[in-house]
Amino acid sequence: MYHSQEAAVRRPVWTRAIGVAVGLGIAAPLHGQHLPTGTWSGSMTLAGGPEVPLVYTVTAAGDSVHLTMNAVGGPAIPLQVTERKGDRLTISWTAGTTTTCPLKRQKNGSYRGKCSNPDGTAAELVMIPPAAAADAPDPPDRNVLTTEDLVATQATNVYDAVQRLRPQWLRARGAARVGRVAVVRVIVDSDPVGGVAYLRQMEPVAVEEVRFYTASEASMRWGGDTEGGVLHVTRRRR
Repeated sequence: MYHSQEAAVRRPVWTRAIGVAVGLGIAAPLHGQHLPTGTWSGSMTLAGGPEVPLVYTVTAAGDSVHLTMNAVGGPAIPLQVTERKGDRLTISWTAGTTTTCPLKRQKNGSYRGKCSNPDGTAAELVMIPPAAAADAPDPPDRNVLTTEDLVATQATNVYDAVQRLRPQWLRARGAARVGRVAVVRVIVDSDPVGGVAYLRQMEPVAVEEVRFYTASEASMRWGGDTEGGVLHVTRRRR
Protein backbone atom coordinates (compact mmCIF):
# COMPACT_ATOMS: atom_id res chain seq x y z
CA MET A 1 0.00 0.00 0.00
CA TYR A 2 2.68 2.46 0.97
CA HIS A 3 5.90 3.09 -0.89
CA SER A 4 9.25 4.24 0.48
CA GLN A 5 9.11 7.61 -1.20
CA GLU A 6 8.75 11.18 -0.09
CA ALA A 7 5.43 11.91 1.64
CA ALA A 8 4.39 14.21 -1.17
CA VAL A 9 4.63 11.27 -3.57
CA ARG A 10 3.11 8.71 -1.20
CA ARG A 11 -0.12 10.65 -0.69
CA PRO A 12 -1.47 10.33 -4.23
CA VAL A 13 -0.22 6.72 -4.39
CA TRP A 14 -2.09 5.98 -1.16
CA THR A 15 -5.24 7.64 -2.49
CA ARG A 16 -5.12 5.61 -5.71
CA ALA A 17 -4.19 2.40 -3.93
CA ILE A 18 -7.25 2.51 -1.68
CA GLY A 19 -8.77 1.17 -4.85
CA VAL A 20 -12.03 0.62 -6.52
CA ALA A 21 -12.63 -2.40 -4.31
CA VAL A 22 -10.78 -4.23 -1.58
CA GLY A 23 -12.30 -7.68 -1.14
CA LEU A 24 -11.93 -9.63 2.06
CA GLY A 25 -13.45 -12.93 3.11
CA ILE A 26 -14.05 -13.76 6.77
CA ALA A 27 -14.48 -17.51 7.14
CA ALA A 28 -15.63 -17.79 10.77
CA PRO A 29 -19.47 -17.93 10.95
CA LEU A 30 -19.68 -15.84 14.13
CA HIS A 31 -18.04 -12.89 12.44
CA GLY A 32 -21.13 -12.16 10.42
CA GLN A 33 -23.07 -11.61 13.65
CA HIS A 34 -20.68 -8.81 14.62
CA LEU A 35 -20.46 -7.06 11.24
CA PRO A 36 -23.89 -5.77 10.15
CA THR A 37 -24.54 -6.34 6.46
CA GLY A 38 -25.28 -3.41 4.19
CA THR A 39 -23.52 -0.23 3.14
CA TRP A 40 -21.02 1.28 5.56
CA SER A 41 -19.43 4.70 5.32
CA GLY A 42 -16.03 5.85 6.50
CA SER A 43 -12.74 7.42 5.54
CA MET A 44 -8.99 7.00 5.27
CA THR A 45 -6.69 9.82 6.34
CA LEU A 46 -2.95 9.71 5.70
CA ALA A 47 -0.92 11.43 8.42
CA GLY A 48 -0.60 15.07 7.39
CA GLY A 49 -2.72 14.45 4.29
CA PRO A 50 -6.30 14.74 3.09
CA GLU A 51 -9.25 12.67 4.25
CA VAL A 52 -10.46 10.24 1.58
CA PRO A 53 -14.16 9.27 1.88
CA LEU A 54 -14.85 5.55 1.58
CA VAL A 55 -17.89 3.34 1.14
CA TYR A 56 -17.89 -0.26 2.40
CA THR A 57 -20.33 -3.01 1.46
CA VAL A 58 -20.72 -5.97 3.83
CA THR A 59 -22.49 -9.04 2.48
CA ALA A 60 -23.02 -12.55 3.87
CA ALA A 61 -22.29 -15.62 1.76
CA GLY A 62 -23.11 -18.81 3.63
CA ASP A 63 -20.80 -18.99 6.62
CA SER A 64 -18.56 -16.22 5.31
CA VAL A 65 -18.79 -12.46 5.32
CA HIS A 66 -17.39 -10.38 2.47
CA LEU A 67 -16.43 -6.73 2.72
CA THR A 68 -15.64 -4.38 -0.16
CA MET A 69 -14.12 -0.90 0.21
CA ASN A 70 -14.69 1.65 -2.56
CA ALA A 71 -12.92 4.89 -3.33
CA VAL A 72 -12.46 6.85 -6.55
CA GLY A 73 -10.06 5.15 -8.98
CA GLY A 74 -7.12 2.86 -8.27
CA PRO A 75 -6.49 -0.87 -8.56
CA ALA A 76 -8.18 -3.55 -6.49
CA ILE A 77 -6.09 -4.74 -3.54
CA PRO A 78 -6.60 -8.30 -2.27
CA LEU A 79 -6.78 -8.61 1.51
CA GLN A 80 -4.37 -11.17 2.96
CA VAL A 81 -5.26 -11.37 6.65
CA THR A 82 -8.37 -10.52 8.70
CA GLU A 83 -8.66 -11.21 12.40
CA ARG A 84 -11.71 -10.67 14.61
CA LYS A 85 -11.35 -11.00 18.38
CA GLY A 86 -13.79 -9.36 20.76
CA ASP A 87 -13.98 -5.68 19.85
CA ARG A 88 -10.89 -5.89 17.61
CA LEU A 89 -10.84 -6.24 13.85
CA THR A 90 -7.46 -6.40 12.10
CA ILE A 91 -7.20 -5.92 8.35
CA SER A 92 -3.95 -6.49 6.45
CA TRP A 93 -3.02 -6.52 2.79
CA THR A 94 0.14 -6.49 0.72
CA ALA A 95 0.84 -4.20 -2.24
CA GLY A 96 4.58 -3.73 -2.39
CA THR A 97 4.74 -3.65 1.42
CA THR A 98 2.32 -5.02 4.00
CA THR A 99 -0.21 -2.62 5.45
CA THR A 100 -1.86 -3.54 8.76
CA CYS A 101 -4.93 -1.85 10.22
CA PRO A 102 -5.83 -2.92 13.77
CA LEU A 103 -9.28 -1.45 14.38
CA LYS A 104 -11.25 -1.14 17.60
CA ARG A 105 -15.01 -1.23 17.83
CA GLN A 106 -16.55 1.98 19.21
CA LYS A 107 -19.70 2.32 21.31
CA ASN A 108 -21.84 3.10 18.25
CA GLY A 109 -20.63 0.01 16.39
CA SER A 110 -18.12 1.79 14.18
CA TYR A 111 -14.48 0.75 13.89
CA ARG A 112 -11.52 3.09 14.08
CA GLY A 113 -7.77 2.58 14.13
CA LYS A 114 -4.33 3.34 12.76
CA CYS A 115 -2.98 1.65 9.66
CA SER A 116 0.79 1.35 9.32
CA ASN A 117 3.50 -0.33 7.31
CA PRO A 118 7.24 -0.97 7.75
CA ASP A 119 8.38 2.36 6.29
CA GLY A 120 6.63 4.20 9.13
CA THR A 121 3.79 5.71 7.11
CA ALA A 122 0.57 5.93 9.12
CA ALA A 123 -3.08 6.53 8.28
CA GLU A 124 -6.36 6.46 10.17
CA LEU A 125 -9.15 4.19 8.95
CA VAL A 126 -12.77 4.67 9.99
CA MET A 127 -15.64 2.25 9.28
CA ILE A 128 -19.19 3.28 10.23
CA PRO A 129 -21.99 0.67 9.95
CA PRO A 130 -25.44 1.57 8.59
CA ALA A 131 -27.14 1.76 12.00
CA ALA A 132 -24.43 4.01 13.43
CA ALA A 133 -24.02 6.39 10.52
CA ALA A 134 -26.72 8.82 11.67
CA ASP A 135 -25.37 8.88 15.23
CA ALA A 136 -21.67 8.88 14.38
CA PRO A 137 -19.63 11.54 16.18
CA ASP A 138 -18.12 14.36 14.22
CA PRO A 139 -14.69 13.47 12.82
CA PRO A 140 -11.80 14.63 14.98
CA ASP A 141 -10.56 18.17 14.38
CA ARG A 142 -7.30 17.80 12.46
CA ASN A 143 -6.11 21.13 13.90
CA VAL A 144 -6.30 19.90 17.51
CA LEU A 145 -4.21 17.45 19.52
CA THR A 146 -5.60 16.41 22.91
CA THR A 147 -3.88 15.15 26.05
CA GLU A 148 -4.71 11.60 24.95
CA ASP A 149 -3.13 12.16 21.53
CA LEU A 150 0.05 13.64 23.00
CA VAL A 151 0.48 11.04 25.75
CA ALA A 152 -0.11 8.17 23.33
CA THR A 153 3.11 9.08 21.47
CA GLN A 154 5.11 8.31 24.66
CA ALA A 155 7.15 11.44 23.96
CA THR A 156 8.69 13.15 26.99
CA ASN A 157 7.81 16.65 25.82
CA VAL A 158 5.14 18.34 23.72
CA TYR A 159 7.54 19.31 20.92
CA ASP A 160 8.46 15.69 20.23
CA ALA A 161 4.80 14.61 20.47
CA VAL A 162 3.75 17.23 17.90
CA GLN A 163 6.73 16.27 15.72
CA ARG A 164 5.44 12.70 15.57
CA LEU A 165 1.78 13.58 14.98
CA ARG A 166 1.70 16.88 13.07
CA PRO A 167 5.28 17.75 11.98
CA GLN A 168 3.97 20.34 9.52
CA TRP A 169 2.74 22.45 12.45
CA LEU A 170 6.34 23.14 13.48
CA ARG A 171 7.26 24.66 10.13
CA ALA A 172 6.18 28.17 9.18
CA ARG A 173 4.12 28.18 5.99
CA GLY A 174 2.98 31.79 5.81
CA ALA A 175 4.69 34.58 3.89
CA ALA A 176 6.73 36.90 6.08
CA ARG A 177 6.83 40.63 5.69
CA VAL A 178 9.85 42.14 3.91
CA GLY A 179 12.96 41.82 6.05
CA ARG A 180 11.37 39.29 8.41
CA VAL A 181 11.49 35.51 8.74
CA ALA A 182 8.17 33.77 9.33
CA VAL A 183 8.20 31.54 12.42
CA VAL A 184 5.51 29.58 14.21
CA ARG A 185 4.59 31.32 17.46
CA VAL A 186 3.48 29.55 20.63
CA ILE A 187 0.84 30.97 22.96
CA VAL A 188 0.21 29.16 26.24
CA ASP A 189 -3.27 29.98 27.54
CA SER A 190 -3.16 33.74 26.89
CA ASP A 191 0.60 34.28 27.14
CA PRO A 192 2.95 34.49 24.12
CA VAL A 193 6.03 32.45 25.00
CA GLY A 194 8.09 32.56 21.81
CA GLY A 195 8.76 29.90 19.19
CA VAL A 196 8.14 26.18 19.03
CA ALA A 197 11.30 25.37 21.03
CA TYR A 198 9.31 26.34 24.14
CA LEU A 199 7.25 23.15 23.70
CA ARG A 200 10.30 21.13 24.77
CA GLN A 201 9.72 22.46 28.29
CA MET A 202 6.17 21.13 28.51
CA GLU A 203 5.09 17.60 29.43
CA PRO A 204 2.26 16.08 27.35
CA VAL A 205 0.31 15.14 30.48
CA ALA A 206 0.22 18.81 31.54
CA VAL A 207 -1.50 19.95 28.33
CA GLU A 208 -5.25 19.91 27.69
CA GLU A 209 -4.89 20.56 23.97
CA VAL A 210 -2.66 22.03 21.27
CA ARG A 211 -4.52 23.83 18.52
CA PHE A 212 -2.94 25.00 15.27
CA TYR A 213 -3.94 28.31 13.66
CA THR A 214 -2.88 29.22 10.15
CA ALA A 215 -1.26 32.61 9.52
CA SER A 216 -4.57 34.17 8.42
CA GLU A 217 -6.50 32.68 11.36
CA ALA A 218 -3.81 33.77 13.82
CA SER A 219 -3.69 37.28 12.39
CA MET A 220 -7.44 37.70 12.82
CA ARG A 221 -7.30 36.47 16.42
CA TRP A 222 -4.03 37.92 17.70
CA GLY A 223 -2.72 40.23 14.97
CA GLY A 224 0.92 41.22 15.08
CA ASP A 225 3.80 38.85 14.46
CA THR A 226 1.93 35.68 13.45
CA GLU A 227 2.92 35.27 9.79
CA GLY A 228 4.08 31.70 10.40
CA GLY A 229 0.96 30.58 12.24
CA VAL A 230 0.33 29.94 15.93
CA LEU A 231 0.26 26.90 18.19
CA HIS A 232 -2.14 27.70 21.01
CA VAL A 233 -1.56 25.49 24.05
CA THR A 234 -4.16 25.11 26.77
CA ARG A 235 -2.81 23.83 30.07
CA ARG A 236 -4.71 21.22 32.04
CA ARG A 237 -6.36 22.57 35.15
CA ARG A 238 -5.39 20.71 38.30
